[in-house]
Amino acid sequence: MVVFLLGQFTSQSHASLAEFRESVFVCPLQQLPGLLDPATDAGSGVARCLVTKQATLLAFLADFKVMLAVALGALPLVLFMRRPRRHTTRDQEIEAAFE
Repeated sequence: MVVFLLGQFTSQSHASLAEFRESVFVCPLQQLPGLLDPATDAGSGVARCLVTKQATLLAFLADFKVMLAVALGALPLVLFMRRPRRHTTRDQEIEAAFE
């Protein structure tokens, strides 16, 4: 389930970051050096790689938030835990009979 959520969060973050990159940073991106220039194939690939890394980071953050919620939800179950009961003399007699 965690891996599935990681994939979902990564694709959602990638889509929103790619949309943000194209809408807001169009003019500043055109002034970057050739390696990061989105007009070239190499620059577009590097930009896509950077967006994917950032999307994966955001997905891990969202995934850990989900795991935190699950862990906090299971925490009250600790109140139901108790020590196992001790063997009675009857149980000891039965175990001795089998030995």
